[in-house]
Amino acid sequence: MGSASRRPWLTIGGHVALDLCNTRAWRLDPARSIDRLHGWPDLLDWYATVCPDAAPLGEQGKHAAELDRVRTLRDTTIAVLDAHLDGHDPGADQLGRILTEYRRFLRAATPEPGLPLRLHVTGTDAATLPPRLCAHVVNLLRDADLTRLRRCDGPGCGSFFLDPTRNRSRRWCDPDDCGNRHRVREYARRHPRTSRKT
Repeated sequence: MGSASRRPWLTIGGHVALDLCNTRAWRLDPARSIDRLHGWPDLLDWYATVCPDAAPLGEQGKHAAELDRVRTLRDTTIAVLDAHLDGHDPGADQLGRILTEYRRFLRAATPEPGLPLRLHVTGTDAATLPPRLCAHVVNLLRDADLTRLRRCDGPGCGSFFLDPTRNRSRRWCDPDDCGNRHRVREYARRHPRTSRKT
């Protein structure tokens, strides 16, 4: 299916790794949970949206193994972040899976000239995408201010974001989506409908 690629991708996480996690939408509600990465074209379309300055990937085709690696990276990252937000240490096996993919990135990476040291992966073949994305995941886990990491308060949503607000008060992935649903529920709670007389 390619329906996801015809829908605008939301970049609400504040970090590429979080936007990758958020491609599993409504993940806390089994009845509504959706994997928006249906196939390789969806993944390419999403990547072009969240990393518009990155070297484009020109390969078309199914690329099932690479898509599988990206999904595994995403789901492992979700598990690590959920554990962190729930006050638990992520499991060594989960971090080990991320490290395995990151080693692929390091083997394929070349340094940019100058300091501070920055690495990047060149090439447009499908095999470069999982390690490229893993580099973003490692950057998030190693360098981001995870005290600002949040999970959307919307029932069933589970989307991640970094809260940039000064008083750390952001609650919703998107004020026009889960935030609006909350306002509608609160209005209905405060103004219950009265039964019409027959």
